[in-house]
Amino acid sequence: MNTHTIDSLTDALPDTIQRFRLLFDRFRHDLDGALERADREYSQHMPSKGGVCEAAFRKYLSETLGSRYAVGQGFIFDSTGKQTKQQDVVIFDDHWSIRLTPKDSDEPPIIPVEYVYATVEVKKTLTAGELRSAIENIRSFKSLQRERVGTQYVAPNRKIDNLGLPGNTKMRNPYFSAIFAFTAGRSMNAIINQLKQDVADIPPMEWPDVIVVHKEGVILPYCTNCRVSGNHISGIVLDGHTPTYLLDKLDGAYALLGFHLLLMNHLHYSILGPLNFHEMYGVLAQVARFLAAQESA
Repeated sequence: MNTHTIDSLTDALPDTIQRFRLLFDRFRHDLDGALERADREYSQHMPSKGGVCEAAFRKYLSETLGSRYAVGQGFIFDSTGKQTKQQDVVIFDDHWSIRLTPKDSDEPPIIPVEYVYATVEVKKTLTAGELRSAIENIRSFKSLQRERVGTQYVAPNRKIDNLGLPGNTKMRNPYFSAIFAFTAGRSMNAIINQLKQDVADIPPMEWPDVIVVHKEGVILPYCTNCRVSGNHISGIVLDGHTPTYLLDKLDGAYALLGFHLLLMNHLHYSILGPLNFHEMYGVLAQVARFLAAQESA
């Protein structure tokens, strides 16, 4: 196994990253408080514990992401009608997107996959069962169909040929799914070993992109051919290479900061393509005309 270990991480880091870490102390303390509250108030009710942790994590994202991003829980569907299991956290475009539930209602939104940037499965403790459940929820998202967006897109409905933007040159809208656990409940080595076994028979494009355990570490996709870690499983697979996972041990606020840097890198370079509303109307109109012709015959 490839493992990065630094005995004195803070002393070895540049001042810029150390300042970022200090800023993230506040969010780390907020998440710590949510975990303590869950243990104190819901000692016998595991679903309630998980709900407290999920709400705290969504609050952290809402406070750190820009206003163009909506953060919620909900369901995602594609043009074939396939729908995901309920996702703990969905980050989606709140400018171009549509919702199939009222914005001011308590119902979880049902969102077209074209408008989803990322999903996160939040777990209080990353037990073997919770890890398998998270992997299956991520698969239900990553198996949805949407048209691949290339580098010519600069915004939904806006293209410039041969733009050459940085990021993934083959896909500007890759799926990004993370698992965030408040506690490991076991060693990080045990988690990464189970992870590798559990995804062995799953198409790599449906694997989680990052697994984070609060104050413990970050597990990232790793290319066995190039021997470098990546931000997306899809980037490794589209290059025709073989992915595995790499463990980076990060304590304190560094695991949370590491997750945030990876997420922001994805959001910064990801541009979603538009849903073809006119095509959908065409299907609707075609069915209506067929039924009208049947009635008049």
